Amino acid sequence: NRFRKVFTIVLAIVFFIPIAWYVPIAPPWRFIFPFIPIVMGYFAVGMMRAFHGWYWRAAIIGIACLAGFLSTAREFNVVRPWRAAQPAPEARVLAEWLREHMEPKELYLMGPDEALRFGWYIEQPARSQNVPLTRTMRDLVRASRNYGAKYVVISRGLVDGRMLQFSGYNFFAPREEEPPEFTGWRHVFSDPIGNVDFVVYEVLYENAGEDEQ
Repeated sequence: NRFRKVFTIVLAIVFFIPIAWYVPIAPPWRFIFPFIPIVMGYFAVGMMRAFHGWYWRAAIIGIACLAGFLSTAREFNVVRPWRAAQPAPEARVLAEWLREHMEPKELYLMGPDEALRFGWYIEQPARSQNVPLTRTMRDLVRASRNYGAKYVVISRGLVDGRMLQFSGYNFFAPREEEPPEFTGWRHVFSDPIGNVDFVVYEVLYENAGEDEQ
């Protein structure tokens, strides 16, 4: 009917087209944005009960959707609105380091950590997989070997999300201090920008059987 046509057209023009531009330049909101037009659209439908005439209804839908869009759009790149979002400097440094020290077929373990997610913007330097969830660090070392990983990235976001797994270890001490040592791993790189937000361990395979006994 006429109402459905108006609702669909206005919703597409006022909300979905702006989203198609906004999402690439503001990645933190990409997981929330698809739900906003649904919420604001139903809100507008409820408000339209008090009005008659398709033009009033179209105006209410448009205003509701625009209000929802503007209330969420807090990270516009006003100066360069057509430039895609870029990863954090720490993520870029980590990606470059991994690219210099790995072959494309090799594997590194990292995350989950949204702050260091660079796969949206930079070509992956090698194969990657989330750090496995284990009871102890010794189990994690063993798991990294079983996966055949070359490096393991321990990041602040990962540790904050798995406090029990990493409890008792301070991976992010001041840069002049060495991070924790583990039999079977060797510290090879730390975040060089500002505070230490990640450390990289190389997985050692020599004497692996003896280390796990």
